[in-house]
Amino acid sequence: MSEIFPRAPLAMVVAEIRFGYSPTLENRNVQAQVLERLSGYVPVLRRNIQEAHTIEIGGTEPVHGKQTMDVLEATAVDGQTTIAISAETITIAMSGQAYGHYDKSLRPLIEDSVRALCAAVPNLYTTRTGLRYLDEIRVPVPPSDVSGWAKWITPELLGGTRLLADEVEGAAKGMRSTWHYLLPKERQVVLNLGPFFGSGVIGPGHPFHRESAPEHMFVLDVDVSRAPASPESLNADGLLSNYDDLHQPAHRVFSAALTDEARRLFRGMQ
Repeated sequence: MSEIFPRAPLAMVVAEIRFGYSPTLENRNVQAQVLERLSGYVPVLRRNIQEAHTIEIGGTEPVHGKQTMDVLEATAVDGQTTIAISAETITIAMSGQAYGHYDKSLRPLIEDSVRALCAAVPNLYTTRTGLRYLDEIRVPVPPSDVSGWAKWITPELLGGTRLLADEVEGAAKGMRSTWHYLLPKERQVVLNLGPFFGSGVIGPGHPFHRESAPEHMFVLDVDVSRAPASPESLNADGLLSNYDDLHQPAHRVFSAALTDEARRLFRGMQ
């Protein structure tokens, strides 16, 4: 079992399941039936047009975007867990505050969500499954340039931060890096990373937005997904196996990106 850090840097985790268009799920009553089966997790229903927020890491500030989607959303009383459903997707999101460990928090919620969905609408076919972890590395004294993050982020990920270090003002002040990996079982991993200054990568208007003074931090954005060559029948057992296969590389990337100093920080040893 992977280590649970008392001061984990997780800002948000999102599991999105896409399936073939379902006319039945255009019906708000059917969407509500699915979410009512999950009321033990998310008892507060919201009937409105949802804005799906996107976050891209670049420069000194995250780039926020949004897309309007016709969905029904349910939230936990504290607002830190959400489930949204449309005619083509079900999206489960948890803040770092709500997420404890994959096996004990997100995985059971995925299982119950899919069982609720299949009970209301049988014969759905998945076209894509995705799992995204967004981590904010906040340190007691942020470094003055990118190379200083090597104390907490493995130096291999920082690339050319010292290329012009011998020049006057040659230290790298910003960076953005994207790594794309293709894995067996039709999986792929996209890792976006870089430092920026702000209150957090989740912007105002999002239920997980954190009100705090702006500060320098380093962001790890790991998106693992699987798009089968042909649609697959949606069922809880098959989907959980799929998500277990997605979680493994997500955890490996996060663990490999950290130094021992970062682990001590997240254990509360500093």
